[in-house]
Amino acid sequence: MSRKETRTGMHLNIRLVRGILVLLVLSLCLLFGSSCRQGDGETEIQTVPTWSTETSRPTEEIPSTEGTWSTETVTPTETAEATQPPFVTEPHLTEPQPTAPPAESTEPPVQEPTVPETVPPMQIQVSPDQTEVLLIPQKVQAFTLRDLTRPLEDDIYNYKAAHRRLDTGVPVTLSVKITNIPQGVAVTSIVFTLADNEDLTNGQIYRPAGNQSSVKVPFLLANKQYYYRICISFSDGTTRVLETSFRTAAAPRLLSVDGIVNVRDIGGWKTANGSVIRQGLLYRGSELDGAVKSEYKLTAEGLRQMRQYLGIRTDMDLRSPAEIGQFTYPLGEDVTHSVYDARPYTAMFHSPGRAAVLKIFTDLANPDNYPVYMHCTYGADRAGTVCFLLEALLGVSEEDLQREYELSTMCYTWVDSYGYRTMVEQLKTWQGDTLQEKAETFVLYCGVTREQIDQIRQILLEKT
Repeated sequence: MSRKETRTGMHLNIRLVRGILVLLVLSLCLLFGSSCRQGDGETEIQTVPTWSTETSRPTEEIPSTEGTWSTETVTPTETAEATQPPFVTEPHLTEPQPTAPPAESTEPPVQEPTVPETVPPMQIQVSPDQTEVLLIPQKVQAFTLRDLTRPLEDDIYNYKAAHRRLDTGVPVTLSVKITNIPQGVAVTSIVFTLADNEDLTNGQIYRPAGNQSSVKVPFLLANKQYYYRICISFSDGTTRVLETSFRTAAAPRLLSVDGIVNVRDIGGWKTANGSVIRQGLLYRGSELDGAVKSEYKLTAEGLRQMRQYLGIRTDMDLRSPAEIGQFTYPLGEDVTHSVYDARPYTAMFHSPGRAAVLKIFTDLANPDNYPVYMHCTYGADRAGTVCFLLEALLGVSEEDLQREYELSTMCYTWVDSYGYRTMVEQLKTWQGDTLQEKAETFVLYCGVTREQIDQIRQILLEKT
């Protein structure tokens, strides 16, 4: 072989070797590149923001010239199973997985015995029921029990500046409450029968107005037991009857009479010998006709109250004829109207005052005159003076005489405390060991007889 051919063959061998080396290098690069591309594909799948199980899965785009890359080695589904977040949007994954039922649920349920539905019985509640009822405002009751060593102003004047009058009575409300009335049944009538005896003899009948279930009863006596019956009729023809009682509290008896003020019963006060002044016989208050104070004038309703509830038979008018002017009969011509021209406080001890005392106490000794309504203009000064003297004669203590006198402050912002104290001090100068004996001495001096004094005591006092 020639040297040229030999050289040519060597060149071919060298080229062949180089080609083989190039192919080896390329194969190594392809293998190295495949590993790098697999890593890149996993990274891209892990950072896909939206996860879905749809058939179109995200895949790594592979150049067609790199035929050694295979999409079967790592799929997006496999990667999603490995890196899927805890929340998914597939409905079948959000439904709760069924759990095994508790052991007891495998047993047949126990059948509860059926209980027929029952209708609660009808309930009837009445009021007041075996309780004590106060017939005046609580403030008035506290005032009558106050410590008399304290100034009067501390107890009432500031209070009245805000609340005005307190000279009012509080009626007793009789009421009934009915619950669980059978369906289709209605109340057709309610009748209350009230009396001061358990047999309800001569009981007063009260019927609620309209569809009301209560009535207000005014002018009841204080410190007294009352009995009442409630008769309820229903639309199905049935009737329910209940009976109960209540007691009114021991307290001064203030009354609300329409058109006039400062009205109260002097009854209820205890005396030294254990008796008590009868209620319902002598009332005191303001004028009835508006002759001096035009606003103090009975209305038609007030007139009905005075005649029906109080049954007044004598109007004892302590005013002067000059104050009255034209003489009238405010309570009707069948009610006696007598004028006395009385004098207040210490003026009572002088001649005109003593003449009025004689006339007043002479009429008080006549049982046919009762019940009596005694008044001046305001019912505080002249009425307060005469009632003080009368109650002292009956044996009421000096402390209670002051309490009764000062009750006029329930209507007015002041009473004449100075006039009252000087009157008491002057009465104490008369002969006698007690205030009652001193009052008797003075009344006798005015011309009232012992028989008339005894008659007055017999009319107005009762044993407790």
